[in-house]
Amino acid sequence: RRLPLQFERRPIYVSPRAGLAYLKPFTRTHTELFAFAAGQVKPGDTVWDLGASMGVFAVAASAMAGPNGRVLCVEPDPFSASLLRRSAAANAAFGGRMDVVQTACADRMALEEFCFMTASSALGHLAAAGGSGFDRRVASRNQVITVTMDWLAENYGAPAVIKADLE
Repeated sequence: RRLPLQFERRPIYVSPRAGLAYLKPFTRTHTELFAFAAGQVKPGDTVWDLGASMGVFAVAASAMAGPNGRVLCVEPDPFSASLLRRSAAANAAFGGRMDVVQTACADRMALEEFCFMTASSALGHLAAAGGSGFDRRVASRNQVITVTMDWLAENYGAPAVIKADLE
């Protein structure tokens, strides 16, 4: 799929299930993410997308940050992280940098149980956080490494903009 012209029609890889949503105009949530990226991300910015899911915000932020910008995508779901890596590779020709780290954010570095949900990878959550309440159908529970935002800043650099979709 491709983002709107405002974001250079950059390519984005999405799951087959999510791909159906991209056959029609972008949803209200996507429009809000686009507006956030366009309004907050400046050329050269370092941006963090915590809970990046399919990377709609990350790719839009990469377009806004331009060739001197950096976008860090943090996503614990292995399938979503693999799609993010494909999107990052497809966007490399535009310049800038999109890095994908397959991990979850928490208040400490640890090995934690993560719940992957049946309805949507975006509803996944650390078992200790309890989830959002939208869907209690857990497809699987896997161990994930968690990192703190302090650790991310020490190893990636402080962000100018953070989008966090975390429980």
